[in-house]
Amino acid sequence: MPKISEKIGSIEKAIAELALLHKETQEELKKLSEDVRDFKEWSKQNIAELREISRGLKEESERFHNEMEEFKEWSKQNIAEIRENSKRFEEWSKQNIAEIRKESERFHNEMEEFKEWSKQNIAEIRENSKRFEEWSKQNIAEIRKESERFHNEMEKFKEWSKQNIKEMRENHEKFAKEMQEFKEWSKQNIRDLNKKWGDLANKMGTVVEDIIAPALPEIISKYFDCEKPISIAQRIVKRKPSDLSKVREFDVIVDCGDVVILNETKSNPNQKSAQRFVEFIRSGEFFEYFPEYKGKKLIPIFSTLNMPDNVKKYLSKNNVYAMGMKGEYMDILNFDDVSLT
Repeated sequence: MPKISEKIGSIEKAIAELALLHKETQEELKKLSEDVRDFKEWSKQNIAELREISRGLKEESERFHNEMEEFKEWSKQNIAEIRENSKRFEEWSKQNIAEIRKESERFHNEMEEFKEWSKQNIAEIRENSKRFEEWSKQNIAEIRKESERFHNEMEKFKEWSKQNIKEMRENHEKFAKEMQEFKEWSKQNIRDLNKKWGDLANKMGTVVEDIIAPALPEIISKYFDCEKPISIAQRIVKRKPSDLSKVREFDVIVDCGDVVILNETKSNPNQKSAQRFVEFIRSGEFFEYFPEYKGKKLIPIFSTLNMPDNVKKYLSKNNVYAMGMKGEYMDILNFDDVSLT
């Protein structure tokens, strides 16, 4: 019986200590409540900053909520293990009650230290808040002035941009119009110059050397895939080897290896001169003058500066290429209408 009485006395003493601790805790909580009220008042005055904090707390709360949900789900799945651990903890607690009391006292002391730290830091936070409030009042007017000045400068820049963009567009349109007029003028002058040059060449009898021959390399490369001709000969006077009494002049002959190109040029062509050239090609007499070209394909080209339509049609009908001025340059005028076998 005395042992039971001693145990009851110990328990009563522990209960008394817990009651005293509870009372002290209540007093501390009351003080903490007052500090919270002061903090709320301070919060109202610093609502903007607190809202930012609140958003962070809200996010933290949502994160905590999600973690708690995950913990609940984990708990459901591990309830048997939790219960077993709880039993083991209960047994352990009974065996280690003295140590638990020591831990409780140590926790109490740490709580006291934390309360003291909190009081000191709350005071420091309040002081910092006051300093921030004073700084804000002093600098808010200057910040507003800077903002207004920046806004005014941006408005001026926008207005300047609108005026300069409009002026740049007008200058661009003017330049484009002038360039178009210059192109038209250039085309017309090139056509006039080519015509005058052709007329002058016709009068001087040098149309082959001055216009036709210089244009041939580009044309034969473009249409007949002859980029590197073996030879280009102009104004060839040749006797027929089989009959030396016969002599003929050839304007331009181009040797391209597998093919040979014969160009006949007339200053003032007509259908009769075109007909004579067609008959010469059909006769095969060309190879009698140049037996070294036998076995090669012959490509006939009839050239002039201004090709009459009736002559061009006649040449197309007889599979002879017609070359003449096409705008500002020499070109084959009936390439798609000619078919050589």
